[in-house]
Amino acid sequence: MSFPNRGSQAMNSAAADARQIPSLNGIRALSFGVVFLSHALALTSYPQIFPGMFGVTVFFVLSGFLITTLMRQEYESTRTVHLGSFYLRRCLRLFPPLYIWLIVVALIHQTGILKAHLNGKPMLAYAFYVGNYYLAFNPVDHSPLGTRPLWSLAVEEHFYLLFPLGFLALKRFVRGSRQTLTLIAVCLTVLAWRTTIWVLWQDQTYIEHATDTRMDALLIGCALAVSDFNPWLLAKTPARAIPELILVVVCVAVIAGCLVCRAQWFRDTLGYTLEIWALVPIFWLAIQRSDTGLFSWLNGPVMVYVGSVSYVLYLVHDGLLGVFYRLLPHASWMLVSMMALAASFLFADIMRRFVEKPLGDWRKRLHRTSLMKGTSSTSEPDVGVRPDNMSVGRRRESTRSRSARPSSC
Repeated sequence: MSFPNRGSQAMNSAAADARQIPSLNGIRALSFGVVFLSHALALTSYPQIFPGMFGVTVFFVLSGFLITTLMRQEYESTRTVHLGSFYLRRCLRLFPPLYIWLIVVALIHQTGILKAHLNGKPMLAYAFYVGNYYLAFNPVDHSPLGTRPLWSLAVEEHFYLLFPLGFLALKRFVRGSRQTLTLIAVCLTVLAWRTTIWVLWQDQTYIEHATDTRMDALLIGCALAVSDFNPWLLAKTPARAIPELILVVVCVAVIAGCLVCRAQWFRDTLGYTLEIWALVPIFWLAIQRSDTGLFSWLNGPVMVYVGSVSYVLYLVHDGLLGVFYRLLPHASWMLVSMMALAASFLFADIMRRFVEKPLGDWRKRLHRTSLMKGTSSTSEPDVGVRPDNMSVGRRRESTRSRSARPSSC
């Protein structure tokens, strides 16, 4: 069965009323909160009840969905993806905050207040986006304070580097719903590879950090994006409150079961797969039902703001936790955490105003320029946009007609 897309006519981006994909910033804010609390509690003797690794998994699924949706919009508008423009936009988005933070880390170590040695090898690994494999192949971690969470950026950068080529190949050689099935098959292949590594070597560190063992979290988001059920490109569907609530409860229960399971073989193999599959319905409902009570809070101003600066918050929070913990060794972990969180927001807001916003405006201009080479255009904000009446590909014929609803997000 096919479904109508939102919108019916192509239009030039200069006149487009761009709207953000709802709920994504809210999901980012929640994910950062889980990661921050996980790292804050790691400074204490309390049990680790916040699953930081799951927060990273949510970031992966979101990135896969967002980037693939943007590429799908561009492809269905221009019949291609302009790789040079795509890579330049990713560089402008990711590189400046990362390298500024690495410089700050180096300066902090040079002051001597941490009484810690600055190891150059992991710094270079993180700078060249291979930090995840540095951790995977170094059981004893010598990462400088404030750099260990950067391993996940390497996984995403590898995805940004390789997937656009795979996306173009998918569009050229695979048709219709087989594109989604192909991506699902790759996800299952990654599961088989994780299982093989566990059976042969039981290498937990490699499984947790390597791109080849974690790529399925990004690809499941890609599968949702290329499917006929993409919640942003699909016309608004009638809500079914009780069944949808039951679905959310079941998905949350599956995720909770995976997180509380203490069998390491399960968590490093099937656990990751069940988590990402359970996230897919939650993502779909969060976007399609963004105006309902169950998900509308994800789009409140506080959640949107936190999500908009979540990249920098993720970069700096662990390092600032470590700094305040060492400067105030006798302070309560709650005080240390609050001070580190406040400093993280201050740093993130400065970066947003003076680095990310100017470069973001440049990225939008680059995106519009690349799309003007095709038949229509869109603009690209940090969390994805779609003009209200922009055609997202040719309208598919359906056995029954459905009215397309303009975006209300």
